[in-house]
Amino acid sequence: MVIDPFSALGLAANIVQFLDFGQKLVSKGKEIYMSADGQQAHHFELELIYDDLSVIASTLTTPSAVSVNSNTSIQTRPTNAVDSQIHRLATACEELAHEFLSVIRNLKVDPNTKHRKWKSFRQALKSLGKNAHLEELRSRLAGFREELTIRLIAVLG
Repeated sequence: MVIDPFSALGLAANIVQFLDFGQKLVSKGKEIYMSADGQQAHHFELELIYDDLSVIASTLTTPSAVSVNSNTSIQTRPTNAVDSQIHRLATACEELAHEFLSVIRNLKVDPNTKHRKWKSFRQALKSLGKNAHLEELRSRLAGFREELTIRLIAVLG
């Protein structure tokens, strides 16, 4: 049986892609298994960052924390369109950060669980499947963070 060159090239590409996926899966599974907290180091860092962003956004959703008048005293509620916009942005940012954190936390493995190797492998597989969703959430959160930064600089400036 003779395989035409394009079919052979396609088969070789599929094999390389499969091996790459397998290597990533084993690597991530091992990282999760070996970690003290049952998650990838990258996810641990993202959890810290977006947990902090959620706290900051939460403080900005409290009306008394948003508005600063010309005497730099704190107002009790949004007094203008800028304050209202900051409040809306912070609320949406906080909700999105909670969604992101929920996805990240669902990818953890309890370090004291039975069959930890198998569960680490399963979580690594889930993690690879969630990468696109996590990147989309990170991109949206980066947009909120940038817009909140611009709004807060405008208020303080």
